[in-house]
Amino acid sequence: MTSELQLSQEAAEWLLRLREEPQAPDLETNFLAWLRQSAQHVRIYLETRDMYERLGEVRAAHSVNVEALLADRDADVIPLFGTKSAVSPPASGQKLLLPLALTATVLLSFGAILLWFHLRAQTFVTRVGQQLTARLDDGSLIYLNTDSRVDVQFTASERLIELVRGEALFDVQHSPDRPFIVSSGGATIRAIGTQFDIRRRDDATLVTVVEGVVQVATTTLAEAAASGHTTSPVQLSMGQSVAVGSGHLTPQPAPHLSDALSWRQRRLTFRMTPIAEVAAELNRYNYTHVLVEDLPAGALQLTGVFDVDRPLTLVSYAQKQPTLSVERRGDDWVIRSRARIDTQN
Repeated sequence: MTSELQLSQEAAEWLLRLREEPQAPDLETNFLAWLRQSAQHVRIYLETRDMYERLGEVRAAHSVNVEALLADRDADVIPLFGTKSAVSPPASGQKLLLPLALTATVLLSFGAILLWFHLRAQTFVTRVGQQLTARLDDGSLIYLNTDSRVDVQFTASERLIELVRGEALFDVQHSPDRPFIVSSGGATIRAIGTQFDIRRRDDATLVTVVEGVVQVATTTLAEAAASGHTTSPVQLSMGQSVAVGSGHLTPQPAPHLSDALSWRQRRLTFRMTPIAEVAAELNRYNYTHVLVEDLPAGALQLTGVFDVDRPLTLVSYAQKQPTLSVERRGDDWVIRSRARIDTQN
């Protein structure tokens, strides 16, 4: 006998096919053949259809008229609750319909619940210079930084997030039965009730814990094996940071958390940071870029706080340095060392 889980999955597949491929050859004929197999097929389909209508995934006007189908045949309706005595037996020869009113109060089968969670896929995106706060269905918050994207997929047993690009701060609601798992590049971060920041770079993913505890691992053991290293997951607590890349987990110096999260106030804080790195950070937030063209210029260190949308502040700083030269190039600004210019001349 087919399980209710399998029937729920089949019902959802039929419903989505009827919505997305209404003109497919023999689709409705094959669907009605599946529906006629038993009253259980009818019941589960109606439950699933009702659920999808509540979620706004399908409109009732576009649904197959199952009630009309049932009117054409005798059906031994399987009661939704209790025993068969809960449903009044039909008079002799009477056609029996499953009232739609019942489907509004049914207890969804486990399979239907899984399918509901499968539908809760979301994507959040920011453009250059934008920031976004997104509240997830479980109450967790994602603070998305400039030029970033996260894909969210909730299931019955897990909360799965992928940081496709950029940076995000996660404030996770505690739910011991549904771990919160973020993947980014070669990193997998697992947390339950915590707050942490993830920055995805070209060469590595940087994970910083603001509150609570997370477990960080390479995405697959194959990555570690390919790099010639075997890497065990590491556990990070508040104020700890690790870089994940090429199968490696590399501990980072303890960050100043206020500095690491200053982007939430649209500011960037630097402490004895090379100008090249400062320029690269500001460029993430702006279409006007500051370009550092040689190593001596890029190595000059500075300490300061910059507004993310004011790259000319760095230009102004560089113009005041006796060892640097600044010039405009189209929409961008170029910083070079004067020693290089003198050599070229």
